[in-house]
Amino acid sequence: MHFTDRLEALIETIPLKDVVLWHAGGHIAVGRVPRTDRWIFYNLGSFPLGDETPTWVYLIAFPDWCGERFVKIGIGLDQRVRDHESRGGVVLQKVKVPRWQARVIERLVLRQYLRQRPRAPLPQYGDTECLVWEAAEKIRLPALVRTTAAIKPESAPPASDSV
Repeated sequence: MHFTDRLEALIETIPLKDVVLWHAGGHIAVGRVPRTDRWIFYNLGSFPLGDETPTWVYLIAFPDWCGERFVKIGIGLDQRVRDHESRGGVVLQKVKVPRWQARVIERLVLRQYLRQRPRAPLPQYGDTECLVWEAAEKIRLPALVRTTAAIKPESAPPASDSV
């Protein structure tokens, strides 16, 4: 049985409107192009999947950042989220997942929604992860957590203690 034949049977069982992904080894996942019958390979970047550090994936609204409004997708620990809140950001959604999964979710969202880089840079950085205001209504972080959980890479072999 071919790899795509095994995937074909799963498509109807996953209740997603846009992207369905499966881990295809390394830093690649395969998925179906939204609203088509075509398959596409997603290069998820050069970061090492498998980092299990609990990390927040968050969606924060900036309703008035120097006269602009936008939302920001981001990943980080508690302090990173508090930094955004202290500068006027309002947390819309946040979920805690392993760091590898947080990075995958962030990249998927950034590829799927129109970006809006604020004219006045954010002092805590992250300008390139800002999206148009309307994206907030469409992004569902819990659904992305369920979808991306299946692409967890194989565990790395334990490090040897011998020198």
